[in-house]
Amino acid sequence: PIERRTISILSLGAHLNPAVSISLLTIRKLKALQCLFYIIGQLLGAFFGAFLVYWLHWSLFNDFDGGMRQVIGANATADIFF
Repeated sequence: PIERRTISILSLGAHLNPAVSISLLTIRKLKALQCLFYIIGQLLGAFFGAFLVYWLHWSLFNDFDGGMRQVIGANATADIFF
């Protein structure tokens, strides 16, 4: 997996998560303001992606737990995104 990430950064310029952007900032490949915008975009994208998955699978969650979100137990859904 490390090789794929390295190839994607070097060939495509991909910033796969904020850690990559911060790393590039520390070696002066990014300016501070540019890094800030990348991090904001990455976090917004992550939250939007999680919301989209939750929204698209809403009916499956309800079928599984009966509409009652639980932290523990046989039908717990609290850690489904971890």
